Amino acid sequence: MRGGFVLERLQGLPRGWCARVRVPPGASLFEGHFPGTPVVPGIALLVLIADLSSEHADQQMVPVRLRGVRFRAPARPGVLLDVRFEDGRFSVTGQDAVTVEGEMGLAAAAGDLPLADPGETLPAPFLPHAPPALLVTGVGEGRATACLPARSPLAHGGRVPSCVVLEAAAQGAQAAGPAEGSARGGLLVRVSEASFPAGHVLVERPFTVHVQVDGAAPPLHRFRARTAMGGGAAAVAFAVTIVDPSLLVNR
Repeated sequence: MRGGFVLERLQGLPRGWCARVRVPPGASLFEGHFPGTPVVPGIALLVLIADLSSEHADQQMVPVRLRGVRFRAPARPGVLLDVRFEDGRFSVTGQDAVTVEGEMGLAAAAGDLPLADPGETLPAPFLPHAPPALLVTGVGEGRATACLPARSPLAHGGRVPSCVVLEAAAQGAQAAGPAEGSARGGLLVRVSEASFPAGHVLVERPFTVHVQVDGAAPPLHRFRARTAMGGGAAAVAFAVTIVDPSLLVNR
C-alpha cells in the first residue's frame, strides 16, 4: 500500500468497512517525519482512509470534506492500526488508544488539478521535517510555497489526493509560528473543517498556500488556509501544537 502500510484484512460492514493495517518500522512514510523521532504523518492516515475506501468500493475515492477531525495520539513504528469507516465517520485505533477520529466525505476521483505556479522564491522554512516529508519550500507573510517531492511516500503514479494541501498548510503555519527567529515544529492536532476538490495534485508542481492566524491558546495555535486548485479551492481550518522539536521525543 501507499506509504509502506501493510493491509492485513479488510471487511465490509452494513454501512461501511473495517480493516487492520500494520505499520512496519521501515515504512517509507516515516522518512523525514521526524528525523530521530519517527511518527506517522497525520495526512498519511487521512490518505489511508481514502485508499481503504477505494479498495472496498473498487473505485478510486478521494477526500472532499473533513469535519471535527482530532489527532489524539501519535502512531509509532511497528504499530497495528484498527481502522473503521461507517456512515462518513472514521476512527483509527492503535495500542488500545484512538489515534485519530472524525468525519470524512469521499467522492470518486475526477482527475488532476492544475495549480498556479507561485513564480517567486520565499525564505526557506525552519521546521523539524526533512525530505521527502518536507513539503514547504518557502514562507512569507501570510503564505507559504510548497511542492510535493517525486519520492513522496504519499504519491502513487506521480499524484496525491488534493487533501495533501492540509499538510502543506500545517507546515506553513508552523514555519511562520510565534517563536520568531527560532526553530519551530509541532503536530497537527485538529481539523475543524476542510473542503477539497475531487482530484489529485501532481508531484513536482509548486503551489502557494495562503495561511492566516485564527486564534491561539499556547501551545495550541489555530489557523485557516486556502489554496487555489483548478478553478476551485481547498479551504481548511485547523489547529497545531507548536513546540520545540526536541519535545516531540516525549510526546
